[in-house]
Amino acid sequence: MKSKLSCSVEIVPSPRAAGQLVIYLHAEQTAILGAKGRIGVAGTLNGIPLKATLMPDRNGTHYLLLNKQIREKSAVKAGDKVTLVLIQQEKDDVPELPDDMQQLLEASKPAKEQFYKMPPSHQKEFVRWITDAKKPETRALRMEKTIEMLLNGK
Repeated sequence: MKSKLSCSVEIVPSPRAAGQLVIYLHAEQTAILGAKGRIGVAGTLNGIPLKATLMPDRNGTHYLLLNKQIREKSAVKAGDKVTLVLIQQEKDDVPELPDDMQQLLEASKPAKEQFYKMPPSHQKEFVRWITDAKKPETRALRMEKTIEMLLNGK
C-alpha cells in the first residue's frame, strides 16, 4: 500500500538557490512515507495537484523544492502556511500519458508497442521530457522525436 502524508507546513526560501522556495518535512513526516533517498510523490498543495520528488536532506529528513510551475499555480510565497497532501508513488508505476501523447502512440502501432515494452522508468523519462517543455512548439518537436526514437528502438 502506498504511504500517504497529510500535514500543514510552512514554505521557506531555499538556502541553496536564490529565489527558490522549499518545504522541509520533519522526521515524523518523513517516517510516514517510510523511504530513504529520493521519493516520488503525487498529491496536492492547498488543493493544487502536483507531482514531484522529495529530496533527502543531510539530517535524515526530506524537502520538496517548489518549482516555478507549482509556485505559479498555487500562488504561494515564503512564510505561507499550506496544506500538503502527498502519496508515495511506487517505483514501477506506469506513468499517466498526456492525451496528445496517447493519440500520437495510437497513430503508430510499432511506436506504441515499443513504448510499452520499455520499463516504466524509461516510459516516465519520455513523459517527463515531453511534459517539461515550456513552449507548445518544443513539446510538439519532442513528441515527434519520441516517436522517431521509439521506431528506431531507442
